[in-house]
Amino acid sequence: MTSFFLITRALDSQSYSYINTEIFGDVEIRNISHDLDIEKKLLKKTEGSAFAGKLDVSDYDFSNRMSTIVEAKDEIEAIRLANEKFVTVLDLKADELSLANINLSRVGFVRNLATGSINAFLILGVVKSGVFIRNLSDIQRWGAINFMLDKNGNPEKKEELLDRYIKSIHWSHHASDEENKQLKLIFNYFCLEALFKEGENDNITGMVRCFLGFPSGKYFKDVDKSIINTLQENDDYSALVKSIPMYLDDIRKIRNESVHAGFRSVDISNEKLKLYDNLLNLAKFRCLNAVKQSIIHDGIKSLSDFKNKAGFVFNNRVRVDDILGNVVFSLSNDYNQDIFIVS
Repeated sequence: MTSFFLITRALDSQSYSYINTEIFGDVEIRNISHDLDIEKKLLKKTEGSAFAGKLDVSDYDFSNRMSTIVEAKDEIEAIRLANEKFVTVLDLKADELSLANINLSRVGFVRNLATGSINAFLILGVVKSGVFIRNLSDIQRWGAINFMLDKNGNPEKKEELLDRYIKSIHWSHHASDEENKQLKLIFNYFCLEALFKEGENDNITGMVRCFLGFPSGKYFKDVDKSIINTLQENDDYSALVKSIPMYLDDIRKIRNESVHAGFRSVDISNEKLKLYDNLLNLAKFRCLNAVKQSIIHDGIKSLSDFKNKAGFVFNNRVRVDDILGNVVFSLSNDYNQDIFIVS
């Protein structure tokens, strides 16, 4: 059974403020002065909620509000449907007001028009925190960073695989700070391409699949069969064996269509974006670690050498407990909720 919901989101800080209400199709953009008292209280309430971080809704005191009505089965679906409507209007508005920050904030409220109930919601963003490091001694250790910088900064020592690794972590860093799931997915794929792609038509999904924990294909004849047998005893792992290649191939197509044909986030279902974002995050850190350890401990210098030894690298670096307890569990259970209803 469905209901009609009114979804309202504040535009981001330093957006634009216009006293008159504007109507674009079935989307309304209005001034903050029309906020009801209950709406102001609900938005303020989001500051103290879980995952709010340093959120300060006063940042949006001069931002307009964006609203639409959708028919949906629940509040979460209604918010997602509304966001799809908002994207097109925002794109067109950004073209009109090129100097304004035409983006949505993380907060809004949803009203069930059948029952009259109203709740605030929070769009979860990237969560990072401070890190405190304890000194092991007064002397700085010669660690992995200096080891790699020393090789990379010396033309006589420079190595292809290390150069690829450094370029790859650049895109990984960008992805980790990116709020937009589509851009995050593309940046993470750039990260993996920087590691493994040799030519324009090279398909990297086989390498990615291997270090995610699902090896197959020509590179992996040296994989320890006892590891594979142990993995295949797990029903969830066996179910994912057929799905992982399809997921990775679909991600590759989304990457290409986004870069070459202007594919937008609203052209992909939110469920797919969440799943693929999760999959690429799991894959990239394991691929990066396999390459890093191969550079530092195994002295592998080229991508071709790494690919030739991929099976041995897999045997030495991959852990069954990690694949089953982290990769398989995460991909088999959807705990990646990106909308939080504040009650």
